[in-house]
Amino acid sequence: MKSPRLWLLLFVLAVPIPGQAETLILIQGYLGDAQTWRSNGITKALHEGGWRDGGHLYRTHQGVAGQRPGKSPRRMYTIELPTEAPLAVQAGWIGDYVRAAQAWHPGESLILIGHSAGGVAARLFMVEHADTAVSALVTIASPHLGTDIAALGESVANSPIGWFAGMLGEKRLQRGAALFRDLSPEQPGNLLFWLNRQPHPNARYVSIVRAQGGLFGANDKIVPPYAQDMNNVAALRGRAQSIASKGDHLLDVQEGRELVRLLNSLLAA
Repeated sequence: MKSPRLWLLLFVLAVPIPGQAETLILIQGYLGDAQTWRSNGITKALHEGGWRDGGHLYRTHQGVAGQRPGKSPRRMYTIELPTEAPLAVQAGWIGDYVRAAQAWHPGESLILIGHSAGGVAARLFMVEHADTAVSALVTIASPHLGTDIAALGESVANSPIGWFAGMLGEKRLQRGAALFRDLSPEQPGNLLFWLNRQPHPNARYVSIVRAQGGLFGANDKIVPPYAQDMNNVAALRGRAQSIASKGDHLLDVQEGRELVRLLNSLLAA
């Protein structure tokens, strides 16, 4: 029997996107890296589904570098990203990778897949560079409306607890303070409130939402389901597709299998 998540995916996949999306960029979330996508079998599943692994992209003083894949109709890249930095900084890095991929593969459209904060950073890039041809944004457990956990993290980072932790060598709280502020629940005057009310470019927007319990009743304790759904973003109401999924906030191998089905359907449209 197919899982509810798979049925919902198959329903969403019937909606086409323009163009032929052949290049995929995987964007990790807070404290993630390329291994976020590799160690849990997602890139392996994508490779088995026909997506050639283009390897890992990183920034140098001369621009974006990495081992380009051989000739292939479909390819994917993982990226180096300062995941503790503010969203604007991460969006700038994503922009460099997008422009490099489009220069290497001219005329092709592009799909961005972001996990957690990576999905919000990707959306910020798209809003700030609406002329960049991104065909679709798929986000997984991303805090589009913010999360109380981030607000708590900012408070702790700027409290004596955070200062004391820094003195003991634990710097992550202080390094992430600005990011936590960016990901705090939207309210007038903060980044998410502004972002969620800006015109968004014409693209497919798909939210994979951790809305159901998984193994042993696990669910997302980091980002509430309503905050993950881009249909709740003021500028995207009625434009985004929401897919309910099982599990906690982390990625798992099942994600890779379902992403293969999603991408195949997008390309066939």
